[in-house]
Amino acid sequence: MANKALVDDMAQDTFLIAYRRIDTFEAGRPFYPWLKGIAVNVMRGKARKMKAMPMGTAEAFEAELARLAAEQAEQAGDSDLIAYLRDCVSRLGDKAKRMINARYFGGTSVIQMAVEFGSTPKAVAQKLPEARRLDEC
Repeated sequence: MANKALVDDMAQDTFLIAYRRIDTFEAGRPFYPWLKGIAVNVMRGKARKMKAMPMGTAEAFEAELARLAAEQAEQAGDSDLIAYLRDCVSRLGDKAKRMINARYFGGTSVIQMAVEFGSTPKAVAQKLPEARRLDEC
């Protein structure tokens, strides 16, 4: 499941970078190669960081990814975006809100969430995308 989470993180990073740099996109040129170039650079950056990281448990890896994402958001001045995302999460139903907060804001692993929600890790992993789609923002 860590691989899926890593892919989700890289996709999110790619789209955030593309959103921030949309003014650099040249109208009339194909969009896909531009976006793919950003994705390749995100993957290269993650690969460099992963090579430098000591190996540990999946939970430690996920915690480090969450820490790096929070650090990057703070450095990029995304406090307004984070506040907006927190506001969106606050509009979710109770269970979806608890899941999103635990996973993405609290850094809780899928295994820990399964115990907390009385479910299996696989069921939690399937419910997280559903919770994200419930967002009205």
